Amino acid sequence: MKLNNLLFFSICIFFISSVSANLVITPINITTDKYAETDKQISFQIYNNDAYTYYNISSSSNDLVLPTISSLSSGQTANVTALLKTDVSGDYNYKIKGLYYTTIGNSNTTHILNITNYNGISPCDFSIIQGDTIKWQSLVNNVVVIKNTDTNTQIASLNLNETYTFNTVSPLILNYGLYVGGFLFTSCKITVLDGNGYVNDPSNDGSLNTKINVIFNPTSVTANVSVNNYTIPVTQTQDGVLTLNNTGNQTAYKVHLEGSSWLSFTSNDFNLLPGQSKPIIYTITPLIYSTNDTNKTYSVNLGITGNFNTINQSILVTIPYEDISNLNINTSNFTQLLSSFCLLYPYSPFCNGTQQVVYKYINNASDEPFNVTLTRNQVNQLWLYMISQTDSITTATNYIKESRATDSAKINSTDSALIEIKQSLQVEKTARESTTENLLIWGSLIFISLAIVVICSIVYLTKQKNKMRQLTEWSDKND
Repeated sequence: MKLNNLLFFSICIFFISSVSANLVITPINITTDKYAETDKQISFQIYNNDAYTYYNISSSSNDLVLPTISSLSSGQTANVTALLKTDVSGDYNYKIKGLYYTTIGNSNTTHILNITNYNGISPCDFSIIQGDTIKWQSLVNNVVVIKNTDTNTQIASLNLNETYTFNTVSPLILNYGLYVGGFLFTSCKITVLDGNGYVNDPSNDGSLNTKINVIFNPTSVTANVSVNNYTIPVTQTQDGVLTLNNTGNQTAYKVHLEGSSWLSFTSNDFNLLPGQSKPIIYTITPLIYSTNDTNKTYSVNLGITGNFNTINQSILVTIPYEDISNLNINTSNFTQLLSSFCLLYPYSPFCNGTQQVVYKYINNASDEPFNVTLTRNQVNQLWLYMISQTDSITTATNYIKESRATDSAKINSTDSALIEIKQSLQVEKTARESTTENLLIWGSLIFISLAIVVICSIVYLTKQKNKMRQLTEWSDKND
């Protein structure tokens, strides 16, 4: 029975751990219109898909206010009517969080994080228990620097196959980045939770995506220019005053002034409260570049837009005759003229130098300068490409070095074999020369010995022949 209970408990624990544990928001996406300065009610459900009871459920942002949810049991659903407070249109992701009580204590688990490429690390954002160990291992053929992005301090620097171990001793949030060549290619977050007490695990937070379109209540605005007819010589400027008055009962939001390139304003894109008046100084800088453009009257248009009816004003500017070819421009007027020119041609190299996106084929003139603006993603991709190419070059270089080392070893081995063969041949030659010498010596000795034997035999036979002849002669005499 005890064994069955233990088996059942283990199965339950496995089942609970295998279920995605979080606060589930339904619907997860909400699109709504919202009037400025008025809270917008939105409704959704929060479902506790965890084995724990969650307490004090709230939003991570002050722009989304939830009613009091003191607790939400496992499997329970809460119907929520929340308030949106932001007055800025946009896409928002709100986190719904809660606390749960735990007595898990220290698990003393080691989490191995392999840095395998420049596209990131897995897992990246996750939660662990205090007392756990984080172990980074670099599988990248480059120097990878790990930095705390909150303090900009270096945690570790890893070469290929090197590791770094970080022991957690207390709850904390570790925001860190991975850098190669000073370039940040991955940012991650590790939340170290307390093993006992009430804790919030960010990985269990609910997520609510909202698309908000802020509508500004209409109001009424009047505009008045101090003078609407000017005579301005070439290279001179003239200031005027535009007075705006909010005659309605709603705030005028983002009041925008626009018009001819001859106009510049001391203030723009501002709010105007009900009953408020605002004087704005504008400057007229005629942009005249030809004598034929003088001795004329121009109509300079001024437009005012916002959450009110668009206002259009027309200012007449007369330019007296001037021979521009003989015009002597003083420094202050030239500065004003250049400023006006930059209003008309803001991307000219004479102006603020702001880079624009320019796609230009320079026809093999690689030394021709040109400006280009890249998005952050394009810069990231370009930097990663350069790093990957550097890695490829390094890999190819190492391969060539290894191939050269292998070829060198083979050549050395061949040289050693040739030396051994040469030595063997030398030994064989020496041995053969020694054998030949011995044969000659012994042959000579044998030849000499045979010669001595032959000579002795001839001498002996000659003596015997002489004796026989003498004996024969003696015998004939006696007969």
